[in-house]
This record gives sequence, structure tokens and C-alpha cells, in this order.
Amino acid sequence: MAVFSLLHGALALAVIAACGLLYREIRRPAPPALPAPGTADALRGVHGWLAFLIGIFVLIAPGVTIARYAMAFDLAEAQEPALLAAAGWLAYKYAVWMVVATTALLSVAAGVGLARQRNPGVVRRAQVILWINGPVAGVFATVTIPLLLYGHGSADALFYAQLVTSMLGATIWTAYLSLSRRVRNTYFPAAAARAA
Repeated sequence: MAVFSLLHGALALAVIAACGLLYREIRRPAPPALPAPGTADALRGVHGWLAFLIGIFVLIAPGVTIARYAMAFDLAEAQEPALLAAAGWLAYKYAVWMVVATTALLSVAAGVGLARQRNPGVVRRAQVILWINGPVAGVFATVTIPLLLYGHGSADALFYAQLVTSMLGATIWTAYLSLSRRVRNTYFPAAAARAA
């Protein structure tokens, strides 16, 4: 039971930290106006693939993650009604929902940060959050939490497919944030000036 308490305390701290990050991102001032179209700096600002990524961070990723776990839990409970009375199942659900809440808050904070700030740190933070919310959270929810609560993980073929998919998505978006001219012009003004 001590592992249960420590695990949930750590998850609660992660949720609180994610809330603090989100609050900080929301309170920042709006970015400066964009340059006029047709100028050398026209490829900058939150448009195109960058706007799509922000939409993923703010709306799609949290919504899909919450829906996926809600459906998985509902299906498991419908197939095995005895789970509803099992203390271990409730502890597992609570721990996973804490991970889901943390990743959702981190995702929204990354999206809001990319939309409202104009500095290299926000891009690096978004890259780290891509990896935390994808493969790291998946391993934590599927392997680490069951290992701590029950003494064994629950990885199966579907888990490995989802892990590879999340790693591929994180790799593609990390590469985009590292190589995109729009991202460089928007968030790395010194590097954009040297390249011009």
C-alpha cells in the first residue's frame, strides 16, 4: 500500500506542476504583430503546419487520449463487471487518470506556449512534451503503473503498435520543429537573421 500512496502522491504533484505551467503560459502577453505579406520574413507566425500542431496540442491530443482511456475502461468493466469492486482496479484507474490529466495539461500548455510566445525555449519545451505525452506516458500507464501496483506490466501487441506509432509521431513533429523555416523565423529570430 505504501507504493500506492507514493505513486499517487507523485502523480498528484505532476498534475499540479502541469497546472502551474499551463497557468504561466496563459498569463504571458500576446506576441508582436506579423510582418507584411511579401516581405522577406513573410514565412513566420502561427500558420500552416505550425497552427495544425498547436491544434493537436490544444484540442486533438487531450480529447483523443481522454476518449481512448474512457472507452477502454468502459469496455473492460462491461466485459468483466467484477472489476468494479476490485480495489486494485480502482487504484489502477486513478493512477492512469492522473497520467492522462497530466499529459492533457502539458499538451495544452505546449500549444498555448507555441501560440503566445516567441522564443526558442517554447519550441524545446514542446519537443520534450511530444516525447513525454507519447511514448513515455504510454509506457508509464501500461507498464510502470501495473508493475508498481501488481508486480507485472501489461504490454501486449497493441501496446507495442501504439508505442511505435507514438514514437513515429513524436519523431516527425520534433523534426518539423527543428527544421521548419517558419518555426525558425517565428521562434529563433537571431538564427533567422543570420540565415537571411
